[in-house]
Amino acid sequence: MASLIAPLTQPLVYEAGLRGVDANALSAKLGCEPSQLSDPERRIPIQNVFEAWELAMRQIREDRLPIDVGKHATVARFGILGYVMYTRGTVADGLSALCRYHDLINDSGRFRFEPGPETSIVYWEREGTRTLGHRVANEQVLAAGFAIAQQVLENGLPIRWVRFRHPAPRKSSGHDQHFGLKVSWEAAFDGVGIDSKVLSTPPLGRDEVVQGYFAEAAEQALRRVAKAGSWAVEVARNISELLPSGIPSVTAVAQRMNTSERTLRRRLASEKTTFERLVVEVQHQRAVELLAGPSTLSDIAFVLGFSDPTALSRAFRRWTGLSPSQWRRQREQGETT
Repeated sequence: MASLIAPLTQPLVYEAGLRGVDANALSAKLGCEPSQLSDPERRIPIQNVFEAWELAMRQIREDRLPIDVGKHATVARFGILGYVMYTRGTVADGLSALCRYHDLINDSGRFRFEPGPETSIVYWEREGTRTLGHRVANEQVLAAGFAIAQQVLENGLPIRWVRFRHPAPRKSSGHDQHFGLKVSWEAAFDGVGIDSKVLSTPPLGRDEVVQGYFAEAAEQALRRVAKAGSWAVEVARNISELLPSGIPSVTAVAQRMNTSERTLRRRLASEKTTFERLVVEVQHQRAVELLAGPSTLSDIAFVLGFSDPTALSRAFRRWTGLSPSQWRRQREQGETT
């Protein structure tokens, strides 16, 4: 069951409480006691979170609530994920970490990072019916991500646009003010367009030694989350390990996980993804990570299961609009990563 860590709900209870919503009523919707919301080991089912949001919004009727809740986001509140992002070498590396480790705090949706020559896109993808709770929770996610970016970058995060799939609320001035631009509504996806020139910028906490420690801690935590029930994370890990021998079949991964192909596909479908989609996502994400280092295209192609560098180049151009060599040159020039 999709869930998020309890501390992420504390700002909702706090901000709603300031506006007169009973904290006990919200906690009841969340399925726990108010004192348990500070426990990072406790996870709240996402449906409970949506219901709590809906209760707050219907009582308050204040459209900027998800923005004010999002402003409470901090590196510390994001736990290991926050510190991995904060200590990475560049913004692009931090965004890659966000995509890889986001399940540690919230596995109800996923971030996807698509670098481009001028505008890079961070997609927020969460399936389900667009109820009131679902909609405002999505607004809060992007508001929180932007708030953290402003904290960890010396000059903030330059964005070109912000888009949401659902219709605009009655009053969206709070959203425009927070992001510093006119937010677009009823778009094709939820996401933020980032000026690619910032991707090579280091976060304020960049530290190669410390980031290695947090990355290892995040990997260990990710394995624990996978064992706790995230099939997509565990399948992705197995795909990554098998790629040097070629793109693995769903049968091969199922055998490694001691399950049947049918069960594996059914479990992934319940988490709103597919085996084929995970293969592409793992290849894409690992390609971005490896191209940021000194590895040759031949070595990267081998690690990612491509037959040769040409096959890798075709796939990378399809993902980003750039060849690997163009991507590297622009990263070195500070235009992209």
